[in-house]
Amino acid sequence: MRVSIPVDDLDGFHRGDRTRFRSLVREHGPHVLRITQSFASDEQEAEDLFQDVWLKVFQRRGQFTGEGPFLAWLLTLARNECLSSYRRARSRRQGHERLRVSGMSDELVWAAPDPAAAVERGQEGGRLLQAMRLPLNHTSTGQVTRAVT
Repeated sequence: MRVSIPVDDLDGFHRGDRTRFRSLVREHGPHVLRITQSFASDEQEAEDLFQDVWLKVFQRRGQFTGEGPFLAWLLTLARNECLSSYRRARSRRQGHERLRVSGMSDELVWAAPDPAAAVERGQEGGRLLQAMRLPLNHTSTGQVTRAVT
């Protein structure tokens, strides 16, 4: 079964025509939802993934050339987005697990930064940016230094 976007609708899709986009979501949403549900641990996560997929479709609509079936492109994009989401979640879990195993998770304290330290860091950052903007001097030995004003 070859499901594709008619040539007339392809221009509207590339332009981001909302009416055409809504009709694509209505037409192909059930296919995308089945994929997101297969990756999700619950219905809320599946719905979040569903929205993420359609956002990607909208953002990457210019990549669909119309040479192949739209549904194949859409489902590939959906699968890849779900896999990326799964990998990001797994990476976060592993990071939390490393903190827990190392005993650091108990020591983590969420507090507002020290205002004096923040000002000092800001001043240091300003000095660093200012130094980076100074012209470079090339010495006869090949060293490069910043001109001091």
